[in-house]
Amino acid sequence: MAERLVVSPNTVKKQVDSILSKLGVHTRAAAVRKAILGGLVEERSMSEQET
Repeated sequence: MAERLVVSPNTVKKQVDSILSKLGVHTRAAAVRKAILGGLVEERSMSEQET
């Protein structure tokens, strides 16, 4: 992710940690679950996801 965004891996980690903290969760999976349950994003099956 960092390479694609042209930022350091440490910057990405800090930003992700900040987002997780603001959401009150500890993992990316928990953040996704909270977003789905909160209606921020629609749940899609793995077969529907783009590669």
